[in-house]
Amino acid sequence: MHIDLEQAQKAIAAARKEAIRLDTKMCIAVVDSGANLRAFIRMDDAWVGSIDIAIKKAKTACFFTMGSGELGKLSQPGKPLYGIEVSNGGLLTCPGGLPIIQDGGVFGAIGVSGSSVENDHKVAAAGCKVLGESFLTDHPFAPHDAPWRLASVHLPRSEQAQSMRRWSVRGLSGRLRGPAHPRGAVANPARDGAAFGLVR
Repeated sequence: MHIDLEQAQKAIAAARKEAIRLDTKMCIAVVDSGANLRAFIRMDDAWVGSIDIAIKKAKTACFFTMGSGELGKLSQPGKPLYGIEVSNGGLLTCPGGLPIIQDGGVFGAIGVSGSSVENDHKVAAAGCKVLGESFLTDHPFAPHDAPWRLASVHLPRSEQAQSMRRWSVRGLSGRLRGPAHPRGAVANPARDGAAFGLVR
């Protein structure tokens, strides 16, 4: 599934709004699930050098279905992906690139450059958020500190019959109770074939 032009422009608009809030000048690129450029803007006075960086961050996030900053952590000396930045014609392994995940698969990616990498990441996250998630829960390198989020997960009835577990969630009132999904979702047996709960 590919991101279409309207969706890409929606992501760019949300990212640009965040850049304005942060008082930064950004280059913002959105690619489709094949890492092909779908939409791009260079805000007034944004660095010319950030054009290439934003596009490469988006492609990096798309190629590996993970944030460019997360890839950077894994590509340091002694880490499992050391040296990967020289592949694919050159990758950008600093924060500011995020995959856009919909229905458990990569839908596209966004890349941002023009400020500190912290701001680049914030702007990219704002653009990603309006369309989907920024990480796969079952990615082999999924961060262990990824935030829990409420989600709907399809479950076969056989999985709903698993033993009950109890979860306490900071920031949510009360507790959720239900059969535990292998990925951490808390099932709702009241709905046939579906679960609502917490996933990473």
